[in-house]
Amino acid sequence: FLGVGLLLVLAVVAGCGGSGSSISTGSSGNAFVFIGDAPPVGSTVLKFEITLSGAVFCPEVSGTGECLGSPQPSLINQPVEIELEQLELESAFLNLASIPAGNYPNGGVKLTFANPELKLLLNDGTVTPELKPTLNPATVTPKFPGGLTVTANTNFGFLIDFNVSDSIQSSGNTVTGISPMVTLVKLPAIAQQNIEELEVTGKVS
Repeated sequence: FLGVGLLLVLAVVAGCGGSGSSISTGSSGNAFVFIGDAPPVGSTVLKFEITLSGAVFCPEVSGTGECLGSPQPSLINQPVEIELEQLELESAFLNLASIPAGNYPNGGVKLTFANPELKLLLNDGTVTPELKPTLNPATVTPKFPGGLTVTANTNFGFLIDFNVSDSIQSSGNTVTGISPMVTLVKLPAIAQQNIEELEVTGKVS
């Protein structure tokens, strides 16, 4: 299984039934945004780079994948280039975001991707030149399975899992495009845990 994880280290994630979104104004939960990847097993993908140009929290996702409700806070401040090979063994911190406290039974995240770059090892042992396949679609809006509850002044976590192998569309040895296959996986609360090691490129404040 191949995947990219966008890890939002945030603290009470709970499923909830019903419909519609309930937001408590003036309060929010804390979203610590990380990105990481699991090591590929038996992979023939030598390189896979893609830019995450937008990540927006959606209070509600319609049946057709439309991001509804407000506010819709951004989870990143600027586009981020994801390199799977660098994220196989450790995660990278992206951003700190604030999510309004409330009940989101149909909540999700709107993700916009751009500029995929790919290099493959073929069955005959040859390596393809760097490919720049077409993205279709460029935007996906996965929902939280079972819904999401955000409690004020607490942290919660979920993983945005980009499945590389299922996202690559091909015909024989020819890559015909990239169709992002992304799911959201809720994580247990991690309150009171320390970050043992953190690699940062840029300014720390």
